[in-house]
Amino acid sequence: MKKEVFILKKTASEIARYINCRFEAKNGFNERSFYGESYSALILLMLNYPEKSINKFIDFYKKKDKSGKHFHWEFNNYAWQEFYLRSKNPTVKSFIRPLKFATFFGEKVTNWILLRSLVRIKTGEITKKIIAEFQIFLVLLLNKVGPLFADNKLSRFFLKKRFLSIQYHCFCLALIGELLLWKKKKSFLTKDFFAGIDYMVNKIKNNPNPINQGRGKKQIFGYGALIYALSVAYVITNKKEYWDCLVKVLNYVLKYKKEDGSFPLVLTKNDDRSLWYPYNNYYDYLPFFAYYLLKSYELLEKEGN
Repeated sequence: MKKEVFILKKTASEIARYINCRFEAKNGFNERSFYGESYSALILLMLNYPEKSINKFIDFYKKKDKSGKHFHWEFNNYAWQEFYLRSKNPTVKSFIRPLKFATFFGEKVTNWILLRSLVRIKTGEITKKIIAEFQIFLVLLLNKVGPLFADNKLSRFFLKKRFLSIQYHCFCLALIGELLLWKKKKSFLTKDFFAGIDYMVNKIKNNPNPINQGRGKKQIFGYGALIYALSVAYVITNKKEYWDCLVKVLNYVLKYKKEDGSFPLVLTKNDDRSLWYPYNNYYDYLPFFAYYLLKSYELLEKEGN
C-alpha cells in the first residue's frame, strides 16, 4: 500500500475520534449543524465503531426539526443512503424512504442538483434514474463555463459566469466521479468529468492550494471532494499525473492538521472564523471532509494502491 493511501485513513480516523469525543447525546455538537450527525454516523460506520457510538448520532438526528424549507435534504439523504447501503440498518432506512426534497430543483445550485440526482440513481429505481439523468443533462447544458461547473441556481443559468467557485466545481467532480464508478461503464458524463479534472490538474501543478477562487476558498469541504475526484480519475486511467496531484494536495492540507487530529474549516494557521460564510458549520464540514478521505482510501486500497 502506498504511504499516502494509509495516511488518508489515518487522518480520517483521527477526525472521527475528535468528533466522537465532542458529541453529546443530549446536546449534540453544542453548535449549529445541518448534516453533521449524518456524516459523523457514516464515518464511524466506515471505521467499524461500536453501535453505541454510532447510535447517539442516529438518535439525535431522529429528533432534529426537519420541517423548515432550508433543511439540507440533499446532504442528509446522501449520507443516510450510503449508511443504509453499507449496513441495512432499518432505522436509517426510514430516514430515506420515501426520498424527500423540499424545493424545486431549478431553485437549487449545481452541486445540490447533482447530489439529489446521485441519490436518485443509487436507489436503482427506473423512474428516479430518468428524473436524475434529465436534471444532470440540464446542468451540463446550462450551468457550465468551459470545463467548470458554475455555482448558481439553475433557474439563473444566464448569470453563471458571475458564479464560479473552485470549491463547488470540485464537489461536482466528486459527485460525477462517483456516478461514473456506480455506472461501471463509459457515460455521457465522462468527457465533462475529465475536462474538469484536467483543469484542476493544471491549477495544482502551479499551486498546491488550487481552491482559491469564488465561494468557499481554502475550505476543507472542497479539498476532501478534490482528493476523491483525483482518486477516481487515477483509478480509471492509472495516470501518474493524477496521483502526483492527489499527493500534492494531500500534503498541502496536512500542514494544517492540529495536534488533536482536527482541521480548521478554512485552511489558515490561526483558524480565523471571521473568514467563514454565514452558512458554514464546523461540524458539517469536518465529518464531510473525513468522509471523502475515507472514500478515497477505500477506492485506492481496493484497486491495490
